[in-house]
Amino acid sequence: MKKLSSLFLLVGLIAFYSCNDNAKESTSLTIKLVDKPADFAEVNIEVIGVSINYGSENDDSGWQELETSTGVYNLLELTAGNEVLLVSNEIPSGSISQIRLLLGDEKNTVVEKSGESFPLVTPSGQSSGVKIKLNQTFEGGIDYTIILDFDAARSVVNNPQKYILKPVINASMEALNGAIKGSVDPIDAAVVIYAIQELDTIASTFLDDAGAFMFRGIPEGAYDISFDLDDEDTLLDKLVEGVDVSIGEVTDMGAVVLESKE
Repeated sequence: MKKLSSLFLLVGLIAFYSCNDNAKESTSLTIKLVDKPADFAEVNIEVIGVSINYGSENDDSGWQELETSTGVYNLLELTAGNEVLLVSNEIPSGSISQIRLLLGDEKNTVVEKSGESFPLVTPSGQSSGVKIKLNQTFEGGIDYTIILDFDAARSVVNNPQKYILKPVINASMEALNGAIKGSVDPIDAAVVIYAIQELDTIASTFLDDAGAFMFRGIPEGAYDISFDLDDEDTLLDKLVEGVDVSIGEVTDMGAVVLESKE
């Protein structure tokens, strides 16, 4: 393992900067927009922002805005596997009670099957955004996807002489992979850590200042974890076999003790 190519060392450096900031306990969040069919030619809505709430449903101090792909989207194109990627962010781990979808009020339109277009009026009470219950806990080191299912048929109300938008949106969450974390004793060891399946190195990382490490967002399966020391180090290499990773879970290896060469 000490003679790994420079490619593996480069992978390690990338993992160090992108995957091993354990103090922040961040997680990767993707939010996608999909739709159910409706009896129109088009239902166009303008998305101007997405945010998440780390507080309770009645606590407005816990909202965090996310970097969002804003734009006007025809909901009726978002069926049969089509979707819009609204968010792809790193966020702090923790419990999230709600998602808020902020919609514009000037570019929303309905196009009937006859081809005639009408404004889609957004009630003034929705200026603070559409709040959707989630109540899910996000573990650090795991990638998550949230699907926002915008029910256009139930969301568009045809009042006399005008269409009104009263959004009906369901949110569902899925974890895409798992993670491995642990620590090394001594904490100042000059070690590169590899997650290996058979002969393939799947991921690599380094220790942080507290001697901790984490492999984030790795596929489900069994891994051998290799601790490779510098040739001049006074400690021995170590291999821990059969570390299992499950989707949506963080496998904690605890403290791994490195033994002295003497």
